[in-house]
Amino acid sequence: MTIERHLLARLVACLLAAWCLGCGAADQTRYEREETPQAVTRTNACPSFNWFRLLPRSPFVGESTEIVVDVLDPDAPSSELRLAWHAPTGVFSEPERAITDYTCAEQGSQSLKLFAQDDLDCIRVLDLTVECMPGR
Repeated sequence: MTIERHLLARLVACLLAAWCLGCGAADQTRYEREETPQAVTRTNACPSFNWFRLLPRSPFVGESTEIVVDVLDPDAPSSELRLAWHAPTGVFSEPERAITDYTCAEQGSQSLKLFAQDDLDCIRVLDLTVECMPGR
């Protein structure tokens, strides 16, 4: 199973379990519970996307755009996050890094997604859009 599929599966599982675990899009927090339902033992802050840079925003087909994303784990800033880029078409030069190049393969609007997962399996997704222009 690729990292993308693994992260997508974990995201779906997290969203399905949001009502009982508290790991939902509303608060972006996951609660780990002990055997007794009223005792909360640990609160986990999900990864946080602080800013991103996308240059150029409208590359030509066959050309690339540089992407830089600042992402961290708020409750463990020095911990390493698991990252995975996904796009329906095109190629990422570093698909598991926050700094990468994306090369357009088709003309039109392309949805780029960065999945960030922390050590406690909380996943956040950053959605970016690139407008790939017809080749020169």
